[in-house]
Amino acid sequence: KQLTDITSLPGMENFSPVAKAAWSTDDGKSTFCVPMASVIHGFIYNKDAFDKLGISVPKTQDEFYAALDKIKADGTYIPLAMGTKDLWEAATMGYQNIGPNYWKGEDGRAALIAGKEKLTDADWVKPYEELAKWKPYLGDGFE
Repeated sequence: KQLTDITSLPGMENFSPVAKAAWSTDDGKSTFCVPMASVIHGFIYNKDAFDKLGISVPKTQDEFYAALDKIKADGTYIPLAMGTKDLWEAATMGYQNIGPNYWKGEDGRAALIAGKEKLTDADWVKPYEELAKWKPYLGDGFE
């Protein structure tokens, strides 16, 4: 036996099955590592810029692009930034931020692993198409 089963370790019940999945046996019956890594994606906005330009926090994709257009037209601010120093993170920050909305989150990931879906399927390609639409709003050097 190479790994100790910690499934019954106090506190493990606080982790979701998704959080434990990468640290569990293939059958999901035993967890062998406390899931400590976590990444949260989302959008952060400049409240002062929104207030100055009379923009409300977007709730739809159309509102998102309307806000970007208004910020760009004003010319005072860069409409969209990835907020990372390392350029490779742009793919992570963008694709993994919006991607789950297209591939249906954990269900899509599980289908991909099971071979029921492919990275060339529309739900996996659409996020890249959407990210391409962000280019006019990003500052110089984002590539």
